[in-house]
Amino acid sequence: MEGSLCFIELEGEGSLGLPILTSQSGQITRTSMRVIGFVNFGFDKHIYNVLEVNKTSYDNCIDKDFIYNVTRGGRDVFNLTEANTYFFLSGRGYCFEGMKVAVQVREIPPEPLLLNHGFRSYVYIHAILLAMLATACACIILF
Repeated sequence: MEGSLCFIELEGEGSLGLPILTSQSGQITRTSMRVIGFVNFGFDKHIYNVLEVNKTSYDNCIDKDFIYNVTRGGRDVFNLTEANTYFFLSGRGYCFEGMKVAVQVREIPPEPLLLNHGFRSYVYIHAILLAMLATACACIILF
């Protein structure tokens, strides 16, 4: 995902003090944004923790057998390395109070204009070439 743009969506209204998603464009909303590669979590590490879990654990607020313990110093970064749905929760019972978030990362497909070297179609290219030819002929006839 390094160097590519992705679209992410957040689910959940937990108050983990997170996530702060860092956007290349600086435009950040709670529902969707473009990001490059990471999520910043900010929380009091003496009270809360952040665990990456699977969907079943996320749905049922199970904080055992987690995938990864994001908790380090309370201002932690989690790298989003692939298009996937990432599930995070706070253990110690806080998940049951809504302290969980799902982050869906999807690759943004290239825009259709970029598929044909910036042109919409071969018909469009031919129309431009004909217009250029007509302009050139008109200039020659006038002189």
